[in-house]
Amino acid sequence: MAKREKYSMEFQVRCSPAILYEFLATPSGLGEWFADRVKQKKISFSFLERQYGRS
Repeated sequence: MAKREKYSMEFQVRCSPAILYEFLATPSGLGEWFADRVKQKKISFSFLERQYGRS
């Protein structure tokens, strides 16, 4: 099993708060920026990579 590691990142974003909220508060918005797929379970988000063919 892969080791989990916590980290933080900072981004400077120039847009309206309403647009920014949609990108940071929804799985589809987060998926556009950070991962291939994002799943939400209550207040937690899981960032998943796309899986290509299995060996």
